[in-house]
Formats: sequence, structure tokens, C-alpha cells
Amino acid sequence: MTNPLFSFIHVTDTHLSNSVDVVTPFVESVNVEQYHPRPDFIVFGGDNINGSKDDGAVCEREMPMLRNRLEELQVPYYVICHNHDTWGESCRGAQFRRYFGDRFDCTVELPDGFTAICVSGMYVDGEVVSGIADKVSWLDDTLGEMRSRKVLLFSHAPLFPARKPVPESHRPMLKHERWEASNFCLTPERSGPVRDAIARNGNVIAHYSGHCHVHSVTESAGTHYITTAALATQPWEYRYVEVYSNRMAHSCFRPHESRNGQEFWTKCFDEDHPDVTLYHNGLPEERQFVIRI
Repeated sequence: MTNPLFSFIHVTDTHLSNSVDVVTPFVESVNVEQYHPRPDFIVFGGDNINGSKDDGAVCEREMPMLRNRLEELQVPYYVICHNHDTWGESCRGAQFRRYFGDRFDCTVELPDGFTAICVSGMYVDGEVVSGIADKVSWLDDTLGEMRSRKVLLFSHAPLFPARKPVPESHRPMLKHERWEASNFCLTPERSGPVRDAIARNGNVIAHYSGHCHVHSVTESAGTHYITTAALATQPWEYRYVEVYSNRMAHSCFRPHESRNGQEFWTKCFDEDHPDVTLYHNGLPEERQFVIRI
């Protein structure tokens, strides 16, 4: 059997706090190769801690918790920060800088002409709270310099909705207005220029995001846009990806047995995901699939 060129994990929305810790069992599972060989690297896709909108001290307490747990990993990792990671701070991103340095964005050279680009958001860069939609020129230039490379792009918020809207007649039953996965993505005004830059350069094989707490995959202009569900809420999973010269094989794994019982998208469904379990977990083809290169 052919070995992959390399493998990686995309894990997101771990929401580490004093009451919820799915990071420790994840680290233990990866280190002992519970489900698969150790990957060559891991990308933590944002909302890594829970934080608090009203109290920056929560971020100050949780960020070192995250760093201490990740130091136990026996493989390289890269951390994207986003809204929960900087909530409540007077200077958003201060604790991330303290514990992970100033590498909000990074580029990683990989075997066989692949490159990973990790892009953070919701931190202060000078006077601007920055995100991928604020970095279109930089992204366009960076991708243009990599025309001969095969790019894997990581950021937090989806560039396409991960679900269709909940039926209008059902919306009064939702947790609150707009509480559905279709709203947890960048607006078309924000995402459009990013997608245009990706399409214009034509070298992004896949874009990986989280934020919406569901598994999904869609294809546009030759790029696959993939969301990974939350590790902290149903279905409590991450993605493991094996990269070969002509394909990328995606699978999902659940690294721990403890559950907090939370249905994040309470009472949500759409026409493709007709019950709340499928809405969270995704269809089989959203959970396990192969991208041809």
C-alpha cells in the first residue's frame, strides 16, 4: 500500500475552559496513535479557548491552559486565533502574542510542491482588528508568488455557508434569531473578494475553516471549501487528511468518550440534513471523501 506524502489534522473550535477540556484527550489520542499514525502537523483552526465577551481576564486564564496542553503534543502544530481567542481583551490578541508569539499568519513548505497558509483573525494589527477578508491584497500577492505550488489554505470563518437556511416556518423554534449554521460564515461582501483571489490564482486545492460547528464540503472554481465540525460540541470530531501525489483522503475521528451533551444547533435542520443529528454530523460524503489532484 502506498504511503502518503504527508498527513495532517485540522481541529477547530475546541473552546477550552475550566469546565470543558476536549484538548487533553485529543492530545493523548494523537500521541498514542489511537486511530491513525501521527500526522506530520496539526492546524488548530480558531476558537481554541472559550473566552468571555465581557471579561478579558478569562482569556488571560485560558490561553496559558491551551499552551500547556499543546506542549504535550509530539508533532508540530500551528494555531490560528479568532474571536473567542481574543474576546474581552482591551488589545485583542495580546494573550495569543504572549503565549504563541506574533505568528498570527504563517506559511509552511510541505513535500511535493505543497504549501500550507494559515491566516488568523480578530486581533489588533496596529489599529485594525484583522481577518482574512482584510488581507485580500496580501493573499492575492502571496498566492501569485506560489503559482507553481499546491496550496492548502486555513482560516476560521467559512467562505461559503455550510448549510442551507432552516425552513422559514421552523425559525420561531430556534434558540434565537439567526441561530443556524448558514449564518456562521463571512458575508458575501466580505468573502467574495477572498474567493475571487483564490479563483484568480488557481492554486488553492482546499480551504479549511471551522466556526460553524458542522462538517461540510463544497467545490467552486476548482477549490474545495471544507468546514470541520467543533471538537467541543456535537459531533466532537476532527479531520485527518492523508495527502498523496494525486489525491487527498479525508476522514473524521472522535478522540474522547466524555460528552457535554450539547446540541449546538438546537432544533436545526435543512432540506439536505433533515434531522438535528445529520445537521451536526454531516452526511457521509461530508465526513469521508477524496479530493482528486
